[in-house]
This record gives sequence, C-alpha cells and structure tokens, in this order.
Amino acid sequence: MLLDCLVPVSVIISNYNSEAYLDECIRSINAGQWPSEILIIDDCSEDDSLQLAKKLETEFSNIRVVQLPENVGAAAARKV
Repeated sequence: MLLDCLVPVSVIISNYNSEAYLDECIRSINAGQWPSEILIIDDCSEDDSLQLAKKLETEFSNIRVVQLPENVGAAAARKV
C-alpha cells in the first residue's frame, strides 16, 4: 500500500479480552482506505487477544500494538 493512499487519521482500540472480535474489527477498519495508524492498546488481556494483535501487527503495516504493564481500564488505556 502506498503511503499517499493512507487517510491521516489514527484509530485507537482499547483491547481487553477482545479476541473474538479483534480480527473482524481490524479488517473492517482496513476494508476501505486505510487510516495512517491503528493503535491497539492491550490492557492486560487474559485471553489470547494480545497474541492476535501482534499477529495482525505483522500482517498490516499500519498497526502498532502497545502492551500495558497493568490493567488501567478502557478510558485510561485510550489516553496512553
């Protein structure tokens, strides 16, 4: 994907145990014009959603995964 095709928008996803929805969410966001970045903030998930997020990060060039050291809640995770 060419950089000039990216929409200059950041999408922030606060992730806590969202393994069942994360793949579909990312593919839906990237279905049209890709945003310039998708930040997945993992809030100490207890399921395999962090591993899935890291897999998606290798598949899509506009994804960055941030893993928090402790659970802080959705609002605080988005502020990161």
